[in-house]
This record gives sequence, C-alpha cells and structure tokens, in this order.
Amino acid sequence: MKKLQSTVAELKQRGEHLASKRNTAQAEFDAAQAARQAFMLQGDLDDENTGAKLQARVDTAASALQGFADAITTLSAQVAEAERVLADEQQRVERKAASESLALDVATIEAQILPWLSATRGLAGNMEKLAGLRFGFEAGSIGRYLSNAAGEVEIAAAVALPDLHRYVSEIAAGREAIPRAPQPVPVVVQPPPPKTETLFFLRAAKYRDGDGNSRLISKNTDAALPPEVAARALKLGAGVPLSDPRRKKFGTQSQALPDESWCLDLDQNPADATSAAEPVMRSVFTKLDRGPAYLIRAPRGHEPEPMAAARSVGDMEER
Repeated sequence: MKKLQSTVAELKQRGEHLASKRNTAQAEFDAAQAARQAFMLQGDLDDENTGAKLQARVDTAASALQGFADAITTLSAQVAEAERVLADEQQRVERKAASESLALDVATIEAQILPWLSATRGLAGNMEKLAGLRFGFEAGSIGRYLSNAAGEVEIAAAVALPDLHRYVSEIAAGREAIPRAPQPVPVVVQPPPPKTETLFFLRAAKYRDGDGNSRLISKNTDAALPPEVAARALKLGAGVPLSDPRRKKFGTQSQALPDESWCLDLDQNPADATSAAEPVMRSVFTKLDRGPAYLIRAPRGHEPEPMAAARSVGDMEER
C-alpha cells in the first residue's frame, strides 16, 4: 500500500514538473512565431539566412512543445492506472479487514451457542419439574417457554450460521458490499420561531411581512404581529393589548378579510399618520320620543292649515 501511494505521489509530482516545462515551451513557441511573423512582415525577405534561423527556432520550439504534450498524455495514463491499482489495493485491504472482523463475530457466536442451548434446556427442565406443585404453574410455564425458545434458536442457527460463513467469503472476494456502520441521522435544529406580539384590533389594518407580502387584519380580531409592527399599531390606535376591556366588550369575531383600501397602513410612521375614516358598514340609530301621533282631517281639494296654527293638542286632533 505504501509503495503504491509513493508511486502515485511521484508520478503526480513529475506531472506537475512536466506541466511547468510545457508552459515554458509554449512561451518559447509563441515568441518564435512572433519573431518569424515580424520578420515576414517587416524584415528583408531576401535575407535567407535570418529567415532560416527564425524558422528553425519555430520548428525546434514546436517539437519541444509537442514532446512535452506527448509526455504529459502518457504520464496522465500512468497516473490513472496507478490510482486504479491503489484503489483496488485499498478495497482489498478494507474487504479483508471487514471479512476477518465478521468471521471473528461468527466464531464467537458459534462458541457461545452450544453452551447456551445446553444451559437453557437444563434450566427449562428444572423449571418444568416444578409445574405440578401448588405454586409451580408459573415455573412450569417458564420452563416450556425456554424449551420452545431453545428449539427455535437451534433451528434458526443451523440456517443462519452457514449463511454468515458464506457472507464472510463473499465480502472477501468482492461479491458482497463491505458492511458499513449505520451513519447517525443528523439532528436538524429548527430555528426558533420569530417573536410576535398579539393585539386586539379595533379597526381593519394592513402591513407587509418580511417577504414583501401584504397582510390584512380584520376589525375585532386578534392578530400576532412582529414586535415593531405591533408597536406601530399601538401608536396608530389600530390595535390594543389583549387586556384592554374593549376586547371583552366587542368580542373577537371571525370575519372575512377586509378590502385593502379600507385598511390602515401599519407600515407608515405614526408621526406621519393622517386620520383616515373607515367606511360605514353599519349604523346604530337612537329613536327619539316626539310624542303621540296626530290625525289631521281636511276636506278634499283643500290644503290643511299649517300645523303652526294649531293652538293645542286637542285643537290639532280636532283639525
């Protein structure tokens, strides 16, 4: 394992060195091409000696660059193969450890089960001997239970233990997954609920929540609000604490949400608030006592005399 790990590390280190050399070769190739291009555009084209040198420089740089590229490609394949071999070896070591651990557990069970069966059946027999005594019914029941349990365990073990042995071999051979310890379930910590303050509303109101959604509140209802909104509602007179006697007087009612245009805006600064009247949804009239009714008689075709001409109630009744 250590040798393979060292091989992979050395190959990767050499790959980094080759990549650095390739970058240098790329810079040289770019410079050679630029020099040749400048000579072709501005130099003496009849100067064959200079042209040949520049071309040779480009060819040499291109060859060096290609050589580094080929080497890096080959080295990358070697690194991939070395990593595969290392992964296989790590898997083999892990499988070997897992199979040996399971084999030890199975061997421990096999060493325990026969003595347990013998001891359990011995205890069951001793309990069943007491079944005929006056207070031996429970003892006999225990004995029969232990006897049945021992028989069932023996039959089940005859099936389970060979399967476990095969399981050990399959894990070692790579035909079964390596048993893993169950991962603990992460504990999700729920954030504490946002703080709110509940008020009784004397009039319809509205505000915008943290997500920008408009929230409407009906009159004569309780509403839980963010503390800062509740503070503005109190200052604007839209809401009162639940201890306010008006809550008991008017009572909380289940109402449909009001029209937004009727609502007092709780998002405004209380200092800038203007008195906005709610629409009159219902009115309470007080009946005034204006005395008894009057009967007026008049001939057809004539208008009755003005009521002011009546001197008394009796006179009015006569008229």
